[in-house]
Amino acid sequence: MRRTLRLAAPLALAASLPLAATALAASPPRVVSCAGTENRCVATIPLGGGASDQRITVELPGTSFALTAREVTPASARGAFSLRGGAFRLGGSVWTATLNAVQSLPASARLRLTFTRPVPTRFTWFTLGPVRFHDQGAPGRGVGDTFTFVSRLHTRRNLPPVGTTYGTMTVVDAIDQPGEVVEMRTYHQIFQLAGQDTIVVTGLNTSQPPDTALVPNLPRERAVVGGTGRYAGIRGSVTTTRIGTSDWYRQEFRLRD
Repeated sequence: MRRTLRLAAPLALAASLPLAATALAASPPRVVSCAGTENRCVATIPLGGGASDQRITVELPGTSFALTAREVTPASARGAFSLRGGAFRLGGSVWTATLNAVQSLPASARLRLTFTRPVPTRFTWFTLGPVRFHDQGAPGRGVGDTFTFVSRLHTRRNLPPVGTTYGTMTVVDAIDQPGEVVEMRTYHQIFQLAGQDTIVVTGLNTSQPPDTALVPNLPRERAVVGGTGRYAGIRGSVTTTRIGTSDWYRQEFRLRD
């Protein structure tokens, strides 16, 4: 006689297991650590020898994780096990489920679950740091002059920094015509978090000489063109606003995959 075990939604598998293979005493609980970073990790669950109503607990290296992928080896094991009741607790830092698997699975059989922390799509950071002028060519401000900055990155202005930003600007349209009051620059900036994740930004900005920084309180939108780590392949935009005449800048991100 055979009966079908319906899998929990997180894995969306379909398995039909022999009743004789699962009619065993409940297997002892298993605690599995998730190897990786605070934003992405992989938990490896052995399937060899089978399991009967075994409680699986995956301990994650942080909170707010989601189950995003699974891989089963060998391929023949895909229809020979089930997971029920997959759920998160303790703020998404622990994942639990119940495992059943046929006894005939080889010792090499493995289930690998990938957990990631979803990237927020809208958030605001703050940066603090002066802009430095580098005169190129003829003395004074003109086309080709460059500006650089290294700024501390904060999630809030009253909290310690969580990373650093690095940027360069080049004047492409100087004040050389009557009535002009601002110069235009190309702009390139990298936001680097302490965990080495980065966001890359490019675009244009304006300045009013002799000031070297952005025009105060004038928002400038630029493109997010990619990143690394948690932000690999990300796209979107960031609106940068200089807060008064200070060296503080508000960075309002809107991201998409």
